[in-house]
Amino acid sequence: ARRVFGRGHYLRPCMVEFIGCGNVLLQGYQLNGAPFWQHHPVNCSKVEIRGVHMDSLGPNSDGFDPEACDTVLVDGCTFNSGDDCIAIKAGKNRDTRFGPTRNVVIQHCVMNSGHGGVTLGSEMAGGIEHVYAQDIEFRNTHWATDPLNTAIRLKTNMNRGGFLRHFYVRNVTM
Repeated sequence: ARRVFGRGHYLRPCMVEFIGCGNVLLQGYQLNGAPFWQHHPVNCSKVEIRGVHMDSLGPNSDGFDPEACDTVLVDGCTFNSGDDCIAIKAGKNRDTRFGPTRNVVIQHCVMNSGHGGVTLGSEMAGGIEHVYAQDIEFRNTHWATDPLNTAIRLKTNMNRGGFLRHFYVRNVTM
């Protein structure tokens, strides 16, 4: 109710956003020039994003930001992002009503540019648990103009709280 969009409110909308959905499949397309986060499922279960090419180098143009979601698969996606490629979220400050993001698998992806490749936070007041990232290439393709700053990034601040449990990474190339 407090997220107001439109003239005079200065909050750019997400390009693709699902709230309270189940069995979501995003597959086989390219997204260009998003005004804000490219994909933002909130309080969703069984979300799969497969073979999607994300190309948006503007401010805050995260590629994929699951928030308070359960059972998420990111498979075979390519990221050119102006901000984080993937930013796993779970509520900001006291906004924890949807609970944690949990049971996330990220695999066979390519991260070309962005602030962070696989990022957990900064909004994680509801908690993040059981995240598995494997077989990922952090290429930093656009190093001269839009570099990939950090491959794996954990971030929060003193006021946001939350927890991070069971985070596993294997078979990455940088």
